[in-house]
Amino acid sequence: MDFIKGWALTISGFIIIATIAEMLLPNQSIKKYAKLVLGLMLIVLVMKPILGVSSLNIASQDFASATENVVATPQADMVKATFAQKLASDMEAALKPNYGEVNINVEVGVDENNQFFIQGVTVSGAKNADRKEISDELSKDYGCDQVNFN
Repeated sequence: MDFIKGWALTISGFIIIATIAEMLLPNQSIKKYAKLVLGLMLIVLVMKPILGVSSLNIASQDFASATENVVATPQADMVKATFAQKLASDMEAALKPNYGEVNINVEVGVDENNQFFIQGVTVSGAKNADRKEISDELSKDYGCDQVNFN
């Protein structure tokens, strides 16, 4: 109940101060912008408890701690699969000029810091003579430690 009382007092105080500020402004063009800004501030004050903004501290958030619980979600699996697919298509495009059409499948993992890493790469459609060069190129360009061929 004290929270609602404090919230109502804050809004009332803001409205009084905003009204005084509007009356003190000299011309209409400035008043128009001041009303816009003050109206937006009032909307934020009204919605603050509804959205839980009072407990949000953006300055203390860092990306790693914010994503700790995301790894086990379906969205995280979808992001991981999309990342692997995009990485595979980039590798195929990089190899195509020198080695022709090859199909690549990339296995991606997530470490304790929620960063993606390449677990393994499987290349199919490559000539036996090109396998060592392909493996070296993928290792050099993408940091792939394990490249398998089909």
